[in-house]
Amino acid sequence: MNEKEAFIKAYGNNVSVAPTEVVERFVAMMDHQNDKFYEEFREYYTSITDAWGVWRDAIDFAKGKA
Repeated sequence: MNEKEAFIKAYGNNVSVAPTEVVERFVAMMDHQNDKFYEEFREYYTSITDAWGVWRDAIDFAKGKA
């Protein structure tokens, strides 16, 4: 399992506001189409992006970078 797949699973286990398909779409689009994702899925945007930020901070902490 790669990092993005692990995030999708963790989001589903702990937050689960957005459907899995929407979270998968966010992960696929996040590096280059963030504005487009927001336009299409604004009702889920904050939930997913907040979870992504916590996810990245937790990874940095685990790696001793926090």
